[in-house]
Amino acid sequence: VRPAVDLLFESAAKYYGEQCVAVVMSGSLYDGDKGLQKIKKAGGTTLVEDPKEAQFKGMTESAVATGCVDYILPIQELGPKVIQLCAAHRK
Repeated sequence: VRPAVDLLFESAAKYYGEQCVAVVMSGSLYDGDKGLQKIKKAGGTTLVEDPKEAQFKGMTESAVATGCVDYILPIQELGPKVIQLCAAHRK
C-alpha cells in the first residue's frame, strides 16, 4: 500500500515542476511528506494548513517537519494564496 497523496504529489512534481503548487491539510499519519519534498526539489511551491488549526494534525505536522514548506497558513488563507500563486504562474 502506498499513500495516495505522495503518489499524486510525485506525479505533479514530475510533470509540472516549478509550476506545481501543493497543499497539505488535515489528515492522519504522514501521507504527503515525501511527495511534498519532491515538489520542492522540482522548484514548486508548498503550503500547509497551520497544524494548530487542523482537525487531524498528523499530515500537517509531518509536512512541516520536512523543512520544505513555503507557507504555513490558517485554512481561510490557503485558498487566496493558491489563487495568487497560480495567477503568478500564468504570467
